[in-house]
Amino acid sequence: MQSLKVLKKSAVVACALSLLSPIVIAANNTAYALPSSEATIEISNGFSPENAQAVNGLIAELGANSYAKLDEVLQAQGAIASSEYVSAKTITMGGVVWNVMYVSKADYTANGTSSGDIIVTLWQTNSGEEKSYFSNRLMTGNVNDKYPINSYGTSLVRSSLVGSDYLKVKGAETLDGKGEIKDAWKPFSSPDGEFYSYLATPANMGWQETLSATDENTVGREYNLVSDAWGTPSKENWQAEGNNYGAKTGEALQAYQAWKDDRIWLPSLAETGESDAADGLWQTVAEQRKSDSQCWLRSGPVNGSVVNVSALGSGSLVNQTVFQSRNVRPAIHLNLKLAATAAGIDLNGHDCDWGEWSVVTPAACVSKGSKERVCSVCGEKQTEVIPVDLNAHDFSEDFTVDIQATCMADGSKSKHCKREGCEGKTEVTAIEKTGHSFTQYQTDEGGGTQTSVCDNGCGATDTKVIEKTDTGVSVWVWVGIGAGAAVAVAAVTAVIIIVKKKRGVAE
Repeated sequence: MQSLKVLKKSAVVACALSLLSPIVIAANNTAYALPSSEATIEISNGFSPENAQAVNGLIAELGANSYAKLDEVLQAQGAIASSEYVSAKTITMGGVVWNVMYVSKADYTANGTSSGDIIVTLWQTNSGEEKSYFSNRLMTGNVNDKYPINSYGTSLVRSSLVGSDYLKVKGAETLDGKGEIKDAWKPFSSPDGEFYSYLATPANMGWQETLSATDENTVGREYNLVSDAWGTPSKENWQAEGNNYGAKTGEALQAYQAWKDDRIWLPSLAETGESDAADGLWQTVAEQRKSDSQCWLRSGPVNGSVVNVSALGSGSLVNQTVFQSRNVRPAIHLNLKLAATAAGIDLNGHDCDWGEWSVVTPAACVSKGSKERVCSVCGEKQTEVIPVDLNAHDFSEDFTVDIQATCMADGSKSKHCKREGCEGKTEVTAIEKTGHSFTQYQTDEGGGTQTSVCDNGCGATDTKVIEKTDTGVSVWVWVGIGAGAAVAVAAVTAVIIIVKKKRGVAE
């Protein structure tokens, strides 16, 4: 089995299962991705040369320009987890939309897949709102039964995916329930389905052979969970010895392990994770775990006589008893080598046929832009930066006064670029100087002049001399009463004499 390198792990939180009663968490109606022409790679009618661009596009979405280059990456690091593909396009196959969850290489040759083939593990993006699938309709069961009712291999819910027989009567020695594949899954699980021959199975994958919920690289639980691994878990720590259904023999063991040969299957808690702290082998994020309704996992926790299985809805674990109705949200292993070969793709790569550059984001005066071109063969995009264009302004339609005109100097105005941080301007226009304006004069001390300060606030002043006319003499007149009259007359006489002397008139 290959040695897998974990790309990132956060702290793992160990928590015990509480199974005495079901834990119900309301489903979150937000799914990670919805199908759209911009967000998905569409593959229909199996794999053929007409789907070559879609398959090349998938390889590019996985971070390589050829199958051989992707193989080199996997040789170097072992596997690539879903955390690397949170923003990746979805894959639409058979009308079902899938997320890329894990990219690894097959460890074993089985079911048409050879050891070393690149396997892309896909998980349905969203289970939808239907809740019509029972894990099993049986109310109670015994872990020591030949076919325990929480074993995924003999469950009613598995039969809806692959048409397998299932346990109909608790404690029965035979599987009397006759399964029937639901139409949605026939393209994947029916031998004549369009995608059947391009799918690997859990039997090819060493990590599904030894998967353990007690591993700190999955969810770090105290005990192993039923049906996580089709073989022996890497860390064997069972809550009770009877929970180790892998220790059964004969028909009972074959039934327990039957899902390892399925082309479509339910993931386990150890794969999907249950929180961002315990994100599973696939290193999922909450948006990838969420679904419009709670959906079954194949994991089966056990506590005494109470038998439960796990479900996800809001992105966190929900423990449900096996007789409850929940939805299914399956996973598949796409054999990328088989798909690429059928599509006529050179596994060693191709010479891209690039189209014309198209501008994605125009460059501006303060920011760079971007442009891209697309290969017509594989759909790969090349992106380049467009340098800052110092002339690519976005000017305002209104003028801004840059320099205020004064009494003695012209000012200026212009239209400024509206982009923050840009000092560009255009249509710089002069504003004519205003000149002084003197309108408010005040008589100075002494009475011979009047001064005005410029109305425009520049501080300039203007002074005028008060001119006297030849006959204009200011005379003080003071009217007294009684004895004061003589004083008034003397004062007037003195003024007249002074004025005459100034004008050169003899007395």
